[in-house]
Amino acid sequence: MQDQAVREDQLLAPADVATNPYIPNLSTIAHVDLDTSEYMIIDLYEVRDDSKKGTVPFFSQLRIHGPQGEIVRVWGHFDDGAMIDAMSSEMYQKVGHRLAPLRTSNRKLRMANGSLVTPQGQWEGHIELGGIQVEASFEVFDSGGGWDFLFGKRLMRLFNVIHDYANDIVQIRKGERRATLNNQFHIMNKTTPPINPPAPENTLIQELGDSHDESPTREVQNQVTPDNAPADNTTKPDVILEEPTITPVCIITDIPGPEEQSTDHEAGELPTEELKNKPDIYTRKTDPFKPERVNEILSLVQIGMDLDEEQKASVQQLITEYADIFALSVSEVTTVEGAVHKLHIDKDAKFSTKVYQKPTTPPQKKYLHESIDAMLSAGIIEQCNPSEVKCVSPTTLAQKAHQGLGLSLEELQYRVNEECVLHGIEPYFSSLPPRSTEPQNNEDATPADPKWRICQNFAQINKVTQIAPMPQGDIRAKQQRLSGHRW
Repeated sequence: MQDQAVREDQLLAPADVATNPYIPNLSTIAHVDLDTSEYMIIDLYEVRDDSKKGTVPFFSQLRIHGPQGEIVRVWGHFDDGAMIDAMSSEMYQKVGHRLAPLRTSNRKLRMANGSLVTPQGQWEGHIELGGIQVEASFEVFDSGGGWDFLFGKRLMRLFNVIHDYANDIVQIRKGERRATLNNQFHIMNKTTPPINPPAPENTLIQELGDSHDESPTREVQNQVTPDNAPADNTTKPDVILEEPTITPVCIITDIPGPEEQSTDHEAGELPTEELKNKPDIYTRKTDPFKPERVNEILSLVQIGMDLDEEQKASVQQLITEYADIFALSVSEVTTVEGAVHKLHIDKDAKFSTKVYQKPTTPPQKKYLHESIDAMLSAGIIEQCNPSEVKCVSPTTLAQKAHQGLGLSLEELQYRVNEECVLHGIEPYFSSLPPRSTEPQNNEDATPADPKWRICQNFAQINKVTQIAPMPQGDIRAKQQRLSGHRW
């Protein structure tokens, strides 16, 4: 048999017959008619995935804490066969300036081809996952583009990871704190170039210790090219040489080809629907002071016309100095560090789990689906299994006011001044530029695509939980009270 059954029950063609099959010499066998003899080739077996449903690796976004409070977000590839945790050299080159310096590593990594790789170094610090933080370390070496961060057995032990393969979720806990993570593989695929291994050869990574009692091995889907220079083993532990003994974790043949790759990739960025026009400026998490991004912020912030040139320059300088606090899209919104909202709900409380959703129009449905996709990509909301749903409430879409049907602010100010002059009063707005066009006609205004405010009804939960002592109040009433004040 030439071929062997391989991982994940892939769809394979029938096994070929041996190149030199044994064919008896029929001329030496009595009672056999040479003219009518035929050989029937029978396929012994074929491997086929009847379910047509493949599997994908588990990915989740990690938060690595820097020495000055920096937060570096990176996609973690979960693999319980990896004896070490590691970050790729390519990723570290992008984010290393925001992390603590590397320490000298006392490990060597052995590849499947028998070569040895000396890690670039070892990082130590705090890693956060699902709101739970641990003190950990990881190695830095070249992954060949296979992954950004390898979440191995050491981190899994620190987070007490339990992987539910049936629902493809991961449960973590530390003390009394618990969290459930959904697989973000499909979200990651929308935001990062697909992994394309340079060669189909599998790679073995082996951690080296000062004991020969165990033989930790790990295969990843890419080939890692070792350093050409021989490693200095004077202060390193002895090398354990072993042959690969486990099958790959990922299916290499299912990875998209190079034609689907994108070279414009910023680490940690989560593009959403609105990033199509200018994807290069949404870099708050990687390069918040990028000149193109700062210029876009300055163009969007409206500065009052009653300021002189010196004052305007001062405001622009202030905006430029604090450009990192501005979010140009949903994808750039970050969570508040240390802010945790806990619901104190009695264990005997009962909630409705039936869906009473009001039907939506096609434009509403399109807007709602796009908004949900954007919030999923940005990490604002997460998917969950239907069995985990505890409370169901209808979603209400409230159409936003002034969606392209009203007069512009400048036109309204002109008309207020006209009414003031008509009644013998000094114009209220004195710093308006002269009109360059005819007065705007509201009837000729072209309606823009409608937008809605997505509202979720939490009445059921509010009845059984504690109300926050500082409610946000009526936003419109606050705006009215602040209206007209300069500072």
